[in-house]
Amino acid sequence: MVDHTPVMRMVVVACCVAVLGLSAPGIGSAEPAATAVTVHPAQRTGVIQPELVGSNEPVEEPDSVKDASDPLMRQLAPSWVRTFAHFDLSFGGRPNYDCASGAWDSGPLDRENAHIRAQGAQPVVVVGYAPACINGAGPGQPVFAASPLEHADKWNSLVATMAVHEIADGVRTFEIWNEPDTSLAFSPITYPQLYADTVGVLEHVAAAAGVRIEVGGPALAVGTDPLVAEPFLASVAALGLPLDFVSWHWYSELVCTPSGCPVPDPHTFADQSRTMRAAVAKYAGLHPKLWISEWNLSSAGDSRAAQPYGGAYVATALMGMQQAGLDRSCLFLTANDPGFALIEDGGTRPGPEYAAMAFWRALAPNQVAADISSGPADLATIASTGDDGRVTVLLSNFSANGTSVTGPVTVRVPGGDYQWTESVIDTAHTGEVAAGGTGEAATVDLAAETTVLLTFTPRR
Repeated sequence: MVDHTPVMRMVVVACCVAVLGLSAPGIGSAEPAATAVTVHPAQRTGVIQPELVGSNEPVEEPDSVKDASDPLMRQLAPSWVRTFAHFDLSFGGRPNYDCASGAWDSGPLDRENAHIRAQGAQPVVVVGYAPACINGAGPGQPVFAASPLEHADKWNSLVATMAVHEIADGVRTFEIWNEPDTSLAFSPITYPQLYADTVGVLEHVAAAAGVRIEVGGPALAVGTDPLVAEPFLASVAALGLPLDFVSWHWYSELVCTPSGCPVPDPHTFADQSRTMRAAVAKYAGLHPKLWISEWNLSSAGDSRAAQPYGGAYVATALMGMQQAGLDRSCLFLTANDPGFALIEDGGTRPGPEYAAMAFWRALAPNQVAADISSGPADLATIASTGDDGRVTVLLSNFSANGTSVTGPVTVRVPGGDYQWTESVIDTAHTGEVAAGGTGEAATVDLAAETTVLLTFTPRR
């Protein structure tokens, strides 16, 4: 299980301008400003990125929860689900790695991968953490806080054993370690060395099997932390190492305290993506995909994730990721934690964050231009079309403090004759169709912390 304690994170929430072409009404207006969104289906601006829909498997949840959540996740169709190699854990009181014999039990990871494939996704195996007998962790020291480089030969042997099995089982994507920037054991020198050693073993096994794999990292805890990211990228470039993706984690909210939870900012995901792209661009030989492999409201969990607030946050973050050109993302977590989870109540009930992800999946594939007039300060939108003439429009009104001016929003697709439906995430709905009509325009009441998906289907 990933440790997300406040001590291990020093997240600074950046103050940023809105990145989605928004404008604000006059403060204190007696009447809400009229808001109109005009969609231009002929003006294509890009492709909706489906691989932004991904998750992290809840390693320590019982199989009953995973069995219940797998069919719901299959409906969501995540591209990627992330899990761990389980080197350091014990199952049924039995360590997964036997320090005396060097034997590793693949059973727990095999079961995780089976659940991930049941969801229709590809597994991403995090290569870590090392068992205490390899990384030299002392009494009471968490295994993620110690480097396996002290016993590199044993680590490389363990990685090779895992890789032979997993590659034969069809795994093709490996992330090297998790959050090395949370431990003093990893310096700007030691993590690149661990990456080089581990990738060398993985690539050797893949070459022997005649297959192509993806490798990447460093899965930074503190966003695009330049103190770790820059030396890592420089080392990879200088040594000519494979880097198919560069990964990091981002929770835009500081941890909650007994006095309440601070204000998160979903727009920071776009800022993070641009920052990492600029860092990578300094090295002409590097062309990795950009991957936020963990993200959510808060690294310590926040009950608002299970409320419409969480749905609006996820929808707004996804729009920012799309705008900034992020390639992949994996939200934390799949099931059974109301402070994080896509699916609640023992893996049986999809929550608002799940519904927001489902809205993203339902978008038509071709992004098109959409103009927004004056309206709620936090209104965000994206529009897309399909080759069948279908037009989809996602709107979210994430109001961090509940202070946005709210009111009707009219979405218009000029010149069309459509049957339209309105699906909603609010206090009364978790993604269900709430209204419908005909014509080129639909008017919706977009209250604060509400997310709406409009689908316009040609009538002829």
